[in-house]
Parts: sequence; C-alpha cells; structure tokens
Amino acid sequence: MYTIPILTLRNCLPLLGLALLGSVASAATAPYIQLAPAPIQPGSCSSAGATPEIAANVDLGAAGTYRYSPGYVVPYFFDDEGEFNIVWNQDATLYVAPYAHVEGRLLRWRMPIAPLSTWFGVFGRVPEHTELALRVAAYDASGSAVATSRMTWDCTSGAILRIEHRGNAVGAVPARLVEFYHALLDHYFVTADAPEIAALDAGTFTGWQRTEQAIDVAATPYEDEGAVCRFYLPPAFGDSHFYSASAQECADVRERFPAFVFESASVFAALLPDPATGTCARGLRVYRLWNARADSNHRYTADAAVKAAMIARGYVAEGYGPDGVAFCTTP
Repeated sequence: MYTIPILTLRNCLPLLGLALLGSVASAATAPYIQLAPAPIQPGSCSSAGATPEIAANVDLGAAGTYRYSPGYVVPYFFDDEGEFNIVWNQDATLYVAPYAHVEGRLLRWRMPIAPLSTWFGVFGRVPEHTELALRVAAYDASGSAVATSRMTWDCTSGAILRIEHRGNAVGAVPARLVEFYHALLDHYFVTADAPEIAALDAGTFTGWQRTEQAIDVAATPYEDEGAVCRFYLPPAFGDSHFYSASAQECADVRERFPAFVFESASVFAALLPDPATGTCARGLRVYRLWNARADSNHRYTADAAVKAAMIARGYVAEGYGPDGVAFCTTP
C-alpha cells in the first residue's frame, strides 16, 4: 500500500483575491494563461511514467509572468473533533516551478513541464487512480496574480476530470480559421493554427494562397462548446484534411477509415446545431462542402453565397438540417 506524504502549504501558489474569484469575462484578458483541455497520457502515477503533455492558451503581455504547480487532490479529511468533512479542490503541492515569461499570444502552446521524477521526489509514486492536478497562475508587471487555471485527471487512465479558470483566464480565447486555396489541386484548406498559417503565408508549402475568407472561432472548448477534431487524408485519399465537431463522427471516422491520420481531438471549439433543423443556438452557421471526387477535399464556409456557388460546381453539402450545417461558431 502506498501512502501519500502530508505536504505543507508553504509552497502553494498564492490565492487570488475574493473579488477576482467572482469576476466574469466574455473573453480571456491579458495577462492570462488558460489550460486547454487535451488528452493526458495514461500512467502518470509514478516517476517511471510519461510526463504529461500540457497545452495552454497564453498571453502574458509585455511584462507578465507565469508559473505552474502540480499536486494531488485530497478529497476529505478528519478535523480535530473527528467529524468527516468533504473538502473539494484541496490540492497537496508536489512542486512549484520558477517564474517564467513567453512572448506573444500563443494558442495550444505546449508548456515545458518538469519530469514526474521531480513531482514525486523520493516517494516515487501515488496510488493508482489518484486525482492529479496542475495549477498555473499568471502575474502582472507588479507581481500580482491576475489569472489562474486548474486541470485535474486520473493518473492511471489520463482521463480529464475537471478544468476551471479564474480571473483574467475566464472566458473564451478567440481564434480565426483562415482559408487557403491551391489552384493546381483545386483544394481548399482552413486552419486556426498560427504556425501553420505563418508557414503557408511564407510559401513553405508551395501553391497555397489566402482566399481572404476567414471564420472567427474559439481556440479551445469553454463552457458548453465542443472540440473539433481533425484528420489528415493521405495522398491516396486526397492529400487533404477533414474536420468534425461531432465526437461521434470523429470516432466513426477513426473506425471506418483507419488509413486516415487522426491529428488532433481538439483544434478549435464549436457547437453542434440542432440535428433536425440545423439551427444554431448562437454563433454563425458553418457549412461543410465535399468535392465528391477521388481526390477528396472539403471546403468550410460561413457564407451562404459561397456555399451556393460550391454546390453549383458539384460540391455536396454535409451537415445537419435542410441547409446542411456542420457546426456553429462560438463568438
């Protein structure tokens, strides 16, 4: 049986003020760091496991800093009177990283994380299925904590159990789907990934040009949004990419088309429309149009006129309701 050492609170990240805990914002405001929900590798219960890969949306401004701290959740305790008390979100700190700064506004930035051997130290491991936590905090130029984000997961399975944001990290982080066109291939491609956009603009992948079409989305799921998955179709299937906001469709594609490369479970966030009517509870309707050719390719647009023009060219609308709405943006 493994026992977990009792750790002091002296290394804990400072708490935000009460006024900050109650703040609500429509969009995250710099300086912030916001953990992005993404699968955690199984087996992080011991020093021998794989160090979790943690992604975050971050904008620290010119002078902001951040630091992170892993811990494990203590779900209950007995007080001096012997009474049983449930205490949520009580984390025993394992390690506190030094302050750091990163430049620019980064989406799904892979945080540099200390190895599990640093987390667990001399005792080596925690019991299977322990709820581990990673907390991050952003600080303004004066050193005041202005944003925190916390994610917990099952150390055995890697399943994410909860994620929460406070202060400046509250709210969706905006992103933009930028569309490109390859005239020789007659293919379209959209991406919200900044490095991909920069590489395409720089001509790293020859033949691609911006169409001047773009769709504003949320970078990662927040509140009721869902994640949009992405597949790469190898040259034999079109040398193209496919997006879906339906978790079921993502799973079906993985099962039915094992040759497709599953690139990510979450490349941006979206809502599903009403399956019968295609109506969006909020945001813009986005259409997915398939070229119905052997070199399979899809075009994604929020412009009804563009949709009509593509259908006139022989494209097939794929989506929900009579208008074929694939997903809804999350402003």
